[in-house]
Amino acid sequence: PNPATDWVTIEHKRVSNASVSIFSITGQCMLVQPVHQPRQAIDIRHLPTGVYTAHISNNGKKTIKKIVKQ
Repeated sequence: PNPATDWVTIEHKRVSNASVSIFSITGQCMLVQPVHQPRQAIDIRHLPTGVYTAHISNNGKKTIKKIVKQ
């Protein structure tokens, strides 16, 4: 769900060498996690309330999504 409170779900077609990085609105990297499944839950409970971007990287390709943490 977006906005989220505890978890966000990353869905990605290819998961070989995939990872997700979550950045604050100021550009600070808050989390880096490998993605091992086509649909994977990411724990964001430790992040303060705010707006973030999730950068999903896979074999040189990057997808960026906005996350709103309540």
